[in-house]
Amino acid sequence: MHKTLMDGMSRELKELRQEVAILRDSFALLRDEMEMLRNSLQNTQVAQNASPLYKEAMQMAILGHDALTISERCGISRAEADLVVSLIKNGKPQ
Repeated sequence: MHKTLMDGMSRELKELRQEVAILRDSFALLRDEMEMLRNSLQNTQVAQNASPLYKEAMQMAILGHDALTISERCGISRAEADLVVSLIKNGKPQ
């Protein structure tokens, strides 16, 4: 009986360890998704607070457009568009 009890406890411990590993992986994925959402929200807030001249450029950069496209569509210089793209990629414009 003692061996059967030990075997059962060993199986249960193994299952619990597997569940903990799955929960850790799920938590790590959720943490990464939350960080991506936080960055996206920050970029959106920055675009909303931008000068009207650069608002569209910032929104386009958030959507992933390149500097040349932004420059042509928004009527700003390529250097300005490069700066907007760089700020959005770094996630720290303010």
